[in-house]
Amino acid sequence: MNIYIGWLFKLIPLIMGLICIALGGFVLESSGQSEYFVAGHVLISLAAICLALFTTAFIIISQLTRGVNTFYNTLFPIIGYAGSIITMIWGWALLAGNDVMADEFVAGHVIFGVGMIAACVSTVAASSGHFLLIPKNAAGSKSDGTPVQAYSSLIGNCLIAVSRFTHPARFHLVYYAVT
Repeated sequence: MNIYIGWLFKLIPLIMGLICIALGGFVLESSGQSEYFVAGHVLISLAAICLALFTTAFIIISQLTRGVNTFYNTLFPIIGYAGSIITMIWGWALLAGNDVMADEFVAGHVIFGVGMIAACVSTVAASSGHFLLIPKNAAGSKSDGTPVQAYSSLIGNCLIAVSRFTHPARFHLVYYAVT
């Protein structure tokens, strides 16, 4: 892959995130009506998914252009998970008040769900840290065993658990926990 195309593919999610934040701010400033409150907050929260997409793209493209870098494979999933956790806390905070208004109720649930999706995408970034092992696994046989550079079974099971827990189909569990 050409290094310039690689940087373009890394920058696209960041630019999308900045656009989401800018449009969300614009919508929030447009009016005080509840639909603007919901739309503005949801638009801003979509930047968390864009951040998670950036971390995934960065890890995969970096491996294709420069090879595996343990520091990047650790740092960027942490950044993605941090963005998703902050987004989930933000959504939860909108729901945690004593007298939650309808617009806060809707926005809080959607923002929490966006945070869960961002966590799912961040799990893709974490599991992509060993992207280059795919051809090695495909060429080998079961008797060759697990490659030395692969994740341990504990880490692999944790990544699977995070992706299953944060899958949007599980969002109804949050609804029952809050109400």
